[in-house]
Amino acid sequence: MTQVSAQDQKDAELVGRAGVRALAAGETEKMVSLLPIGTESGYELVPLSEVSDAERPLPAEWILDAAIPVGDRFFNYVKPLVGELTPYFVRYTN
Repeated sequence: MTQVSAQDQKDAELVGRAGVRALAAGETEKMVSLLPIGTESGYELVPLSEVSDAERPLPAEWILDAAIPVGDRFFNYVKPLVGELTPYFVRYTN
C-alpha cells in the first residue's frame, strides 16, 4: 500500500463498485474498462469477447532510440495515472 498512487486507489474502488453493480444488474461475461481520466462515468462495461487475446501496444511514436526509450508523450500519458514521481538519485563513489 505504500507504493500505490492516489489514482490507483480511486480506480480500484471505482472498478470494484462498478463490478458489483453490474453483477447485481445481471451483467455477465463483461469486464469493467476504465475510461480516460476526466470522463464523466469513468468506466464502461466491455464484453470479454472483445478484449480477450487483444494487445494494445504503446504507440510507435512514443518509443525513442535513446538511453531512456520513452519521451514526453509517454510521460504526459502516465503522469495523471501515477501522480508525482519521487526523484531517484544514485550516488556513485569510487
